[in-house]
Amino acid sequence: MKKLIVILLILVACVSGLFALDSSSFGISVGYGLQSEFVSGNGTNTHSIVIGITGLDKFRKDSNFALIADGQFELPVKTGEIKRSDINNLKQWINIGLIFGPAYQLSSRMFKSYVGFGLAVKEQTFKVSSSIYEYSSLVLSFGPGIVLYGAYNVTDSFYISATLSQQYLFLNYARYNAGSLKKVDDSFNLSSTLRLGCGFSFNWNN
Repeated sequence: MKKLIVILLILVACVSGLFALDSSSFGISVGYGLQSEFVSGNGTNTHSIVIGITGLDKFRKDSNFALIADGQFELPVKTGEIKRSDINNLKQWINIGLIFGPAYQLSSRMFKSYVGFGLAVKEQTFKVSSSIYEYSSLVLSFGPGIVLYGAYNVTDSFYISATLSQQYLFLNYARYNAGSLKKVDDSFNLSSTLRLGCGFSFNWNN
């Protein structure tokens, strides 16, 4: 499933780039992620190091509307009071998220800012393996997402950026030990990332 989400992100970037009428931008960023999960009234927090990729296409120069795709590759480092280094048998722990939808430009000129809304998709994988036992889980989640994206133009084509994304995931499906995906009742996942980075913009009409 991770490959499917990565392929979807690549396809979104390629298709939006092909149909861009005015300009496109592509940035990479690094930062902090916090995920809060609640199942049947019980909650836990996961802290992550996040690598983000953001693509944005503006279709008309005189329009404030655009298309945004924001992907997050999360490496969890702490859950509750348990540090990752303390789990000796942990073999895999990766979260991948994607928000894709329309965006609106709030400001222009040297500093440009956008707010984007759309579908949020997230996949979480966790695997513990030893000579005695093996346990794995996969959680696939869906819901609405929001992205606040700011870019300061250093040159005409290079900019530094700040990104705040949030995913509100109401539909959560879990699979344990290669079983079937089943809906997790009374579950909610709030995932937030704050990242700093840089990127390049392209004016297709020049």
